[in-house]
Amino acid sequence: MKSAFLASALCLAASTAAYAQVDLSYQPNLEPGDVIRSVTELKMEQNLVLGGMNVDTSVENFSATLETVGEPTAEGNTPFLTEFEYYIVNLTTPAGDYSFDSGSPESATGAGELERLTDLFTALSKAKWTTVIADGPEVESIEFEGEPFADLEEDLAREAKPEKFRQDYEQLFARYPDEPVSVGDSWTRTETSELGGGQTFKIEKKFTYVGTEEVDGATVDKISVEALSVVYNIGPESPLPLKLEKSDLEVSDSEGMMIYDREQGRITDIEESMRIKGELNFSFEVNGQKTPLPGTIDLKIEGKQSGELKK
Repeated sequence: MKSAFLASALCLAASTAAYAQVDLSYQPNLEPGDVIRSVTELKMEQNLVLGGMNVDTSVENFSATLETVGEPTAEGNTPFLTEFEYYIVNLTTPAGDYSFDSGSPESATGAGELERLTDLFTALSKAKWTTVIADGPEVESIEFEGEPFADLEEDLAREAKPEKFRQDYEQLFARYPDEPVSVGDSWTRTETSELGGGQTFKIEKKFTYVGTEEVDGATVDKISVEALSVVYNIGPESPLPLKLEKSDLEVSDSEGMMIYDREQGRITDIEESMRIKGELNFSFEVNGQKTPLPGTIDLKIEGKQSGELKK
């Protein structure tokens, strides 16, 4: 009888734990002077076939940022002064290869149109900006020190607009659940990925709370990430000579995980991968004549970000 009672109690405890709710909201435990060092890795491999011709490209981007927590504003909001510790880009394109390392920007390789990227990456890697975060959380403002992109050509300067930095913050904040969650609870968000040249992916993602894990003696919470659908678009401001007539893309493979650190009160680590496949139909004009340009795409994306707090 005693063992049966114990077994029942254990089952009840397990059942209760499964339904216990956890607050995974953004509530950072930060003080003025704290520094968050975030290391980001992004890899993309794209096989694009346009009009029967292969247009293969690959991208590698490695960077680290330092975010220093400032004194609260008069309204009680938190400023973060951000700068790059390093910024590295490697490209392989039909127009040639290109590489950039902020440690020696004068050694950047690449010719023709690719060479122009050096101005953008040099300015970006040297930029410093302050982001003020209000309750919500929400981005109150983003301001750069000086005008780091003033000398860039217009099409390059568009790639470093404050709105893009704001979008990154807002999409990260949106990943937090709106209310306390239990194991198995899910929520969806739609995120926009900027591809350059006015091109975007709108990706619907599902986030699921999968439970806790002990890491170095601390309890962290794990949230899985799955991309559900994707829509490709070319904006009206795009300098590309192509017009998108139709896209029919799908996410053929996707997995990911986020780590929420309870002590820090924020998401500290993100790792995701996805594969996007499908058809893209473009057109272009020659002497006023619209010419169709059918295509297919097979794109693999892998991303990783980890943040270390230094007090």
